[in-house]
This record gives sequence, structure tokens and C-alpha cells, in this order.
Amino acid sequence: MKKLFLSVAILLGTIFSATAKDGYTIKAKFTDAHDTLVYLCNYFGKPSNVYRVDSAKLNKNGELIFKKKKKIVGGIYSLLFYDRTTNVEFILNNGDDFSFETARSNVYQSMTFKGLSENNEFYDYQRFLVKYGSEYPNNLFVNQTP
Repeated sequence: MKKLFLSVAILLGTIFSATAKDGYTIKAKFTDAHDTLVYLCNYFGKPSNVYRVDSAKLNKNGELIFKKKKKIVGGIYSLLFYDRTTNVEFILNNGDDFSFETARSNVYQSMTFKGLSENNEFYDYQRFLVKYGSEYPNNLFVNQTP
């Protein structure tokens, strides 16, 4: 019985490891940007430690594709425009294949994802933070005594 269980476990492990894929495929469309270079970046530790992972150029329709077959470490990644005026963050895990559409001028409110549910929740949270932050002045807790 133990040998049968071990054989089934090895077979299932082989099947699942063979179907798992490394890398990523990200299709992006910006409704208000085109013909510009965009970097795929991640950071480790402090936000000042940003590492460029990949780059692609938006076509005349505002579309680009990042694709790599090499294994990556999952986490929060970002797209950074060449002029450093726009930063779009999202969750990227090894093997992910998803697309999104957004407006460069209003990323948080216009973002829509297809193919990866974690980013939908991530952007619901981002929208909450933006709304919450806009409802309160920056100095709400400054110079207040307990």
C-alpha cells in the first residue's frame, strides 16, 4: 500500500511539475499613451532599490507585451515609463499570464485586469487608499496633543 501511495505521489508530482510554467506574459494597453519605452521593474527592500527586469515599447495603439520564460521571484512589480512620470504597480508571480488596460493619466481609477484575480483585489485596495487619502488633509495628526 505504501509503494502504491508513493508511486501515485511521484506520478502526480511529475505531472504537476511538467505543467507548471516559468516566467510571465503581460499584455498591457494604455488608452492615452503610445510610442514610448516602458520598463518592467521590481524592488527589494527599500523603494530606492529598483531593478529593471525587462523593457518594451508601446506601439502606436498603446499596446505592449512583456514575455519571458525564465523563472522569476514573485512580488510587487511595476511598469515605469521612460520619462519616469508614470509608475504602475501590480502583483506578478512566476508563471503568470495576464493583461490589463488603463489610462496613464488615471491609473488607479481606470485599471482593469484579465487573467489574474489577485490584481483585481490589489487595485480595489489601492482605490480605497486613494479615496481615503483624499478625504483627509495631510496634516490631520500634526501638532495635536493627546
